[in-house]
Amino acid sequence: MRRYIAYSLALLSGVFLLSCGEMDDTYDEFIEDGEIVYSGRPSQFTAHSGNNRMVLSFYLVPDPKIIRAKILWRNPELPSGTNPLPGQRNPGKDSVEIEIRPNLVNNYHELGISNLLEGIYTFEMYTFDKNGNSSIRTETIGEVFGEVFRSSIVNRPLERVVHYKQFNNPDSDLDFEWLGAAKTIVAVDIKYTNTAGVERVHRDTKVVVVENRPPVFLSRTIVPKYKLGTSVQYRTGFLPNTMAADTFWTDYKPIAAVQEDRMIRPGIYKIIARHSGKTLKMRSNSTSANGQVEQNVYDNLFSSQWRIQYNPEGNVVIKNLNSSMDMAVAGGATADGTNIQQILPVATDTYDEWIIEAADAGKKYFRLKNKKTGKVAGVQSASTANGQSVQQQTLVASATHQQFEFEFVQSID
Repeated sequence: MRRYIAYSLALLSGVFLLSCGEMDDTYDEFIEDGEIVYSGRPSQFTAHSGNNRMVLSFYLVPDPKIIRAKILWRNPELPSGTNPLPGQRNPGKDSVEIEIRPNLVNNYHELGISNLLEGIYTFEMYTFDKNGNSSIRTETIGEVFGEVFRSSIVNRPLERVVHYKQFNNPDSDLDFEWLGAAKTIVAVDIKYTNTAGVERVHRDTKVVVVENRPPVFLSRTIVPKYKLGTSVQYRTGFLPNTMAADTFWTDYKPIAAVQEDRMIRPGIYKIIARHSGKTLKMRSNSTSANGQVEQNVYDNLFSSQWRIQYNPEGNVVIKNLNSSMDMAVAGGATADGTNIQQILPVATDTYDEWIIEAADAGKKYFRLKNKKTGKVAGVQSASTANGQSVQQQTLVASATHQQFEFEFVQSID
């Protein structure tokens, strides 16, 4: 048995040696002139979509012997019935070579290839050292965009543009109220003339609203110091994909007319009675329906702050920031002396809606006129005392207890 095992091992060893010898013979034909040497291969070879061009980026390995790189691809045939691009590259195989300077080694590098037709391209890249050795092929795929993509994009949809005559300063504001934004939109440019007569472009971009969440476009854009009566137009910029190098813009679209004039723009405010200098707040910081609105010293609590917003009809809804309930005339009664309370929103009536009207030429003070009753809010008996109720009253033009200043606290989206 031992002889058999020894004989078998010897036989296997012979076979192994013979096989190795055969493998060496096969390999020798590939290294007959010496061992194959490759130049350093680029890394992170990436194609960035552009406007009838492609931007290629890559990093070079730390190999100071690299002296040049070559990129190859194939250009498509011009589609029948289409006009060639200015300077369009010839169809078929194409290539570019770039010199690699020592300071580029191990550094990020970009190369733009222009005059390309729209379509998907495969790019191959090789580097070469001073001895003529090339790298192993590196490949990337990308899409070139152009007029076909541009013709498919449209401006961000706009619901309305509101002009604010007054925002506690002499300047006018434009409020753009948007409907939504496609994921590929990256910017909106608004071209307008400011109160100094200078044409400006306001660029709107995405912002981070929630920490650790992707940035988004807000539903409103405020353009300050707009000169009333001058033209306003806007355009929208798109990136066809997240790796794109170029932004595609729509044409500027003129806004036919500012749709509405308003006195106060949406936001959170203190509402201050002119005659007393005291603020409107919820009595006892109430969060209950039918809680009473009163005047009192400002205490920096949410119950002393009010959210001004507009409903689709353009009327003002005034919500207490503490309770999120609407300021309203109690029960919708039309009698003088009816209390101003907070209530849950009313879907079928308008006694929780208000019209804000200027009370003085400088538009510093305003009246709150109820949409349903046509009467205004005023402090009971024109009192300056803390805790005095706010009631519905017949308008008296000279009555300062029926006039209020809106002091801005913060904006809302």
